[in-house]
Amino acid sequence: MTTSTKMLNMLKAAILAVFMSMAAAVTAGVPAGGKIKGKAVDAQTGEALPGVNVLIEGTTLGAATDIDGLYTINAVPPGTHTVVASMIGYARLRVTNVTVSDNGVAALDFSLKSEVLQQDEVVVEAQALKNTEASLLKNRQKSAAVSDAISAEAISRSGSGSAADAMEQVTGASIVDGKYVYVRGLGDRPSANPDRNTVSLDLFPSKLLDNIVTVKTFTPDKPGSFTGGTVDIATRSYPESFSLTVSTSTSFNTQTSLKDNFLTYSGGNKDWLGFDDGTRDLPELIADPQAVIPNIGSAFNNAQQAYALDRASKAFSSQLAPTMKSAPIENPRPSIKAIRFRSAIK
Repeated sequence: MTTSTKMLNMLKAAILAVFMSMAAAVTAGVPAGGKIKGKAVDAQTGEALPGVNVLIEGTTLGAATDIDGLYTINAVPPGTHTVVASMIGYARLRVTNVTVSDNGVAALDFSLKSEVLQQDEVVVEAQALKNTEASLLKNRQKSAAVSDAISAEAISRSGSGSAADAMEQVTGASIVDGKYVYVRGLGDRPSANPDRNTVSLDLFPSKLLDNIVTVKTFTPDKPGSFTGGTVDIATRSYPESFSLTVSTSTSFNTQTSLKDNFLTYSGGNKDWLGFDDGTRDLPELIADPQAVIPNIGSAFNNAQQAYALDRASKAFSSQLAPTMKSAPIENPRPSIKAIRFRSAIK
């Protein structure tokens, strides 16, 4: 064997050793074990299911199916395993005794069934609105009698302060004396008023009203005293929370306010509140039940009785004639419109 031949053989051996080393390194980088692969489909339609989670029970090994429903779990240790497939909306499927050999491939397909999730009953409760124009129009469409109505929504827009003010917005109804309702010109409906056979509607603040319905044709469910119509005032139901409304008002009369020829007299300091502060009380000398007031005839010839009579007459106010002054604007009048309390009973 020549020298060149020996060198060529040595070179071949070196190259072969290098390739064997590289093959060993590549083989060392590949995890040992087998594979589990397969497909997940819908049991009812047979369509592929993407996004199914396939896990080997008791390990962290697993995979998710792709858009075609295919999956592959690599580096599965040789032996017998339990594989679990799960997806939202489908029943969980568990397969036991899946055998995997070293460098082998175990085929495992899944057919998942849809799962019906039964939850607790959901009950939604609500009350029908009776204080809007839409609700009243719907009731009027179904009513057997001719009627007209005004809702709390319309009362609020009109700025009415009481039921009497609100009734002025109802067609066919008129208000007399600011509080008595006449339907089609006929008044004096039955009421608890001993002087008039009607109800004072100004007693009902608008804040407490849901609606006012005026029925203009007689039906058997109406009272026998029905003539031109009846007025049904529906107040608000018991409130859920405390509410207190306080309002104040003032007025201006062009014929009296700020005029310099206003007749008045010196009254009490609390006259502007509507009650006397004691200025108009009887003098103590006259109010005393033990006081003796002599008559003019006996006091004319008796100096002592004349003195007692003089004291009694001077005890009264000396102002008899009124005085002139500039009339002020009427004082604000506070009033409580409505008080509503929270119910303590659930």
